[in-house]
Amino acid sequence: MENIDTKKYNIIPVYITREGKFISPHNAQSQSIYVDKISKFRKVEFVIGEPKIKIGNKLKKTINIDCVLNCMHGVNGEDGTISGLCQLCNMPITCPNALSSAICMDKIIMKDIFRANDLPCVDYIYFTRYDLHKNTKKVIEDAEKLGYPLIVKPANLGSSIGIAIAHDKAQLKSAIIVAEKYDSRIIVEKCIQNLREVNCSCLGDENECQTSLLEEPNGWEEFLDFNEKYIKSKKQEKDRFDVNLPPKTKQQIQDLAKKAFKVFCCSGVIRIDFMIDTDLDKVYINELNTIPGSLAFYLWKHKYSYSQLIDQLVEIAINKNNTLNMNNYSYKSDVLLINKRNNLNKYTK
Repeated sequence: MENIDTKKYNIIPVYITREGKFISPHNAQSQSIYVDKISKFRKVEFVIGEPKIKIGNKLKKTINIDCVLNCMHGVNGEDGTISGLCQLCNMPITCPNALSSAICMDKIIMKDIFRANDLPCVDYIYFTRYDLHKNTKKVIEDAEKLGYPLIVKPANLGSSIGIAIAHDKAQLKSAIIVAEKYDSRIIVEKCIQNLREVNCSCLGDENECQTSLLEEPNGWEEFLDFNEKYIKSKKQEKDRFDVNLPPKTKQQIQDLAKKAFKVFCCSGVIRIDFMIDTDLDKVYINELNTIPGSLAFYLWKHKYSYSQLIDQLVEIAINKNNTLNMNNYSYKSDVLLINKRNNLNKYTK
């Protein structure tokens, strides 16, 4: 919000509580109000069928909305739920549509689509909570066939929640117990030991996109959990954007990023995470993040200011919504009238 050009935009912050209520502060420039004064926020309600919201304790005020800037990570925000709500309201939104968001959030379906489109990914297996309790021994055996070390993840969470690395059977069982608390579907992947992680952002729509600088974050040997990512203070790091890779490898990563962006019909700004097996000199695509932290601005600051990046996102969202409105979603027919006549005739004979 501090970086949005207020000369162009009238900002209405919408905060979603843990209970799922949509509320809005009168003044959102201070982060502390989301902790100290949340009970004084106004109610917010989206108007289905129209790009409008009702706001206020009695929801009497109606405001037209030109665009929604989605900054909500994880379940119910990044998984297509908010995108679907905005589509029902004919409201532009700065992230992929409901389908793209949902399949990018689900690590199992996402990797199945990787395979179907020749996007290289590490070997994996998946199972459900039902499978686990029905035949735990088989689940463990199938996972061990991949070979240790292994990474265990809930299928539909982000921010490293519920993720763990297992180096033996005891750790594998423990990691699965944790993962199943967060999702009924769990994925186990082969862990690359001599690993380099490289991230690339894409900005655009399903027709055309551009790629950002490459970033090299901490590898799995310095695996960051949720607490270390968001709660603890960050350590000083080397320049993560001075990625020392051969030009051919850099180009391969950027080409794969563009292909994935198009395959998943993405739009707006996303971050795609890659893994490099340095032993085999092989690149794997790991996952697509449809709402990256900080909107991936740190990967674009060589080209855009933060406010310019937001301008780009708004323009893409509005153009995408205009294109969507060119589609015909209804077909006029007399089927209901005909059925009504048939029913009347049936009872009047």
